[in-house]
Amino acid sequence: MIECRECGLQLAEGARFCRACGTPVTGEQPAASGPRPDPDGGYWAAVGRAGAERVGGAPAATATVPPPPAGPTHVAPAAVPPPRPPSRRAGLIVAAVIGALVVLALAVLVGYQLTRQDSDDGQGAARSSTTSPGSSAPPGSVVVKPAAVDASCTGADSRDAAGHVTSYEPARAVDGDEATAWRCDDDGVGQTLRIRFDRAVHLGSVGLVPGIVKVDPADGTDRFVQNNKIAEVRWVFDGGKTATQSFEPKPDLQRTAVDVTTETVTVEIRSVFPGKVTPNDHGQGQKPTRKSPIAEIELRGTP
Repeated sequence: MIECRECGLQLAEGARFCRACGTPVTGEQPAASGPRPDPDGGYWAAVGRAGAERVGGAPAATATVPPPPAGPTHVAPAAVPPPRPPSRRAGLIVAAVIGALVVLALAVLVGYQLTRQDSDDGQGAARSSTTSPGSSAPPGSVVVKPAAVDASCTGADSRDAAGHVTSYEPARAVDGDEATAWRCDDDGVGQTLRIRFDRAVHLGSVGLVPGIVKVDPADGTDRFVQNNKIAEVRWVFDGGKTATQSFEPKPDLQRTAVDVTTETVTVEIRSVFPGKVTPNDHGQGQKPTRKSPIAEIELRGTP
């Protein structure tokens, strides 16, 4: 018997190739001096024997094949499942939360506005509005006459085209004559006129004519157009109550509703419409003035 020099399988005499690994058999065999060292730990010898037994018809179960030599192994990374799309239920929950936050914000805003309005009413903010000319007076009200009138300024007297003197004392604003007026020597913005009663009165409306309603009898100059017109005033009552009123540049009594009880009323000019060049009966253009008269103030309520 000879031995395969590659896998160590015992071969029959005269074999030319190893029936296990196919290695050619040479005539010279190494001396049998003991078991040959196997750098593969006997793996290929075992494989050869197992193969030989299969070829020779011996049961393959009798051959034991050792595991291959240990070496570095590669472990495939675990597959990461794709992210799940958000469910319809989750979307509905998010929408509901957003809707609740919007409703809460609106509720807070409305509550703030109501609180502010209540606070203003508590401290005395009267109702204010922009009124149209000729707005009606509160039903059952009467014009309340003042006991005294004073102002922060009084304009100098002037003369009309015929030389007649016109004065502008504060009392001219409550004399019932729209052809007379109170005014200052400037545009009047920031100036005030104060009315006092001899007792507390309940007022349902306040108003004024935002200019002087007068046509010069000598030359026909329209003084309402020539002078500034009141654009906005602030009414101030006892206890810090206030009301703001805006006007149209028309020579009419314009009112705004209030609901206050007071002994004093102060009107402050906030803004004005500028006067315009006005032709007289002779076709001559009269220069506009920078002065802002108030022809008449009306206070209606219950004495």
